[in-house]
Amino acid sequence: MSALLTVLGTVIVALVGALSTLLGQRISARSQERSAEVSTRAEEWSRLLAETKAYADERLAGQQEQIEELRADMTRVKQQLSDLRARYRAALETIRRWLRDHPNHRLDVPDEIADDLKTL
Repeated sequence: MSALLTVLGTVIVALVGALSTLLGQRISARSQERSAEVSTRAEEWSRLLAETKAYADERLAGQQEQIEELRADMTRVKQQLSDLRARYRAALETIRRWLRDHPNHRLDVPDEIADDLKTL
């Protein structure tokens, strides 16, 4: 009986060892698969992020060019407006002097500048 228990114990230990080995191998294989999947996905994400960055950089460069063009246009428009204001004031002053020097002459002053002639 003792020999039978020894054989039975040895068989049970061998089966438990074999099952433990199989279970360990499966766990190791799953871990390697997951590691490979994470690695593959990390590469995919890296590629996606690089593509997104390149696209964003391209768009930003285009927008920056547009901003610079708009700034240049705005500077030009401000200068033109300043020039027109100076010319308008000079024209109003000339009209005012003419009206003062020729009080008997009838000049129809447009409504758009009538108030400006009074306040300048």
